[in-house]
Amino acid sequence: MYSWIPRHATLMLALATGAVPGVLFAQEGQQTLYAQVDCMQSTSADYQAVETEIWQPMHQEAVNRGIKSGWAFYSVRFGDMSDCDYYTVNQYSGEAQLNDQTSYADLFAAVHPGKSWDEASRRTAASRRIVRSELWTWVDGVPPQDFAYIQVNLMSVENSDDYTAMEAEVWKPVHQALQDAGHRAGWGVWQLSSPGGTSVPYNFATVDVLTALGPVPVTETFATVHPGRDMDALLEHTEALRTMVRSDTWWLIASTQSR
Repeated sequence: MYSWIPRHATLMLALATGAVPGVLFAQEGQQTLYAQVDCMQSTSADYQAVETEIWQPMHQEAVNRGIKSGWAFYSVRFGDMSDCDYYTVNQYSGEAQLNDQTSYADLFAAVHPGKSWDEASRRTAASRRIVRSELWTWVDGVPPQDFAYIQVNLMSVENSDDYTAMEAEVWKPVHQALQDAGHRAGWGVWQLSSPGGTSVPYNFATVDVLTALGPVPVTETFATVHPGRDMDALLEHTEALRTMVRSDTWWLIASTQSR
C-alpha cells in the first residue's frame, strides 16, 4: 500500500520486541528507538561475505553487550539501485546506546581473535562505498512476525502531527488486520531525524513487513476494519497529507538476534 548515519565506520535491524530479527519496531513504554540506515554501493563480489563474515559477528557482540539493540543487512530486490544496492541498519534503544563510543576494533578483537583488524578494514573498504547515512526515529506501528522482505516507502510530509494522527487512526488498524489474517508480517512509521534541509526530499517513511511478494487485499480489509467509511475519501485525505517520493523493496540477508 505505502509504507521508510555511518556510526564510527560502517553501518533496518534487530527487533526490540522479541525474537524476530531484522526489523525497525518498538513497544510502547520503551525508550526512543533509533535506526541508523546506511546506503551502500557494492564495489566487489566480496561485499556480502564482508558483512556476514566480518561485521555480523561484531554487531552481534555489540548487541550482547547492550551497546545496540540490533543490526540487519539488506539488498535492494526492487527499486532504484543506482546509488544503493545494499543497506545496513543499526538499531539503538535510547540515547545512551545511540551515543556509545565503543571501538569497532575492540569488538573485532573479541570475535575474531588472532586476525588482523587492519586487513579486515582494507577488505571492507575495497568491497563497498558508503553513499549516504541517515538517522530515523520510531513513531508507531504493528510489531512484526517472521519476514523475508520490507517495502520501504519514503514520504514528504508538511504537517507531521496531522499525518501521524491519520496513520494511527486510519491505516494502523488496517495493517493490524492484514497481519492478523496472515497477509502481512508487520508495519511501521518512521520519521527522519538527520539529515534535514531543503535538499532532502522526504522526512517520513512507512515500512511494510512481508513474508512474500504479491498482492494484498487492502480494499477488502479496509471495508472490514472501517465499515461504512468512504475509502476513496480517506485515500484523498491520505494523499493530501503526504507525497510518496519513492518505494523500494529490500530483501533481508542477515541480522543479529536480540539478547
